[in-house]
Amino acid sequence: MAMEELQQVQELEKELAAQYAAAQADAKRRIAVEQRAAAREIEDSRRNADVEARQLMAEAEQRASEETEKILAKARTECERMQSAARANLERAAQWIAEEVVNDKWQS
Repeated sequence: MAMEELQQVQELEKELAAQYAAAQADAKRRIAVEQRAAAREIEDSRRNADVEARQLMAEAEQRASEETEKILAKARTECERMQSAARANLERAAQWIAEEVVNDKWQS
């Protein structure tokens, strides 16, 4: 009877060793699968971040372009106003210069 029990224990140990080896192989396989899935997730996240960064840059460039146009339009308006003011004084300035030239000749 002790011999049968010893054989049963040995068979059980073999079966448990086989189950343990199978469980280890399955765990390694699952780890590899999860690592690949995690690597894909990381790569997807990077791509999404790149796309989002490009979109944010495009939006920032658009806002900067719009602000530049506003500033340029304001500068054009101010320049035109200053040109109009200068033109309005042009005749008076020419008259003053002519008077100064005449006065200078009389003083010589």
